[in-house]
Amino acid sequence: MSAVWSVITQYEALPQFIPNLVLSRQLSGQNGKILIEQVGQQTVFNVNFSARVVLAMEEDFPNAI
Repeated sequence: MSAVWSVITQYEALPQFIPNLVLSRQLSGQNGKILIEQVGQQTVFNVNFSARVVLAMEEDFPNAI
């Protein structure tokens, strides 16, 4: 279970697996509470779209994120 948990909580590696996600990084974290910044980008009809979100997440190993 801890091997799976370590894979799904590697937030910086998410752009390798999620299309159009260009940045995913942990901003801060303590006591199971984490801030993650993510930036997505896509070009449609030669127009670049970009969106940024900061997610407040809580980890409860090994039950939930």
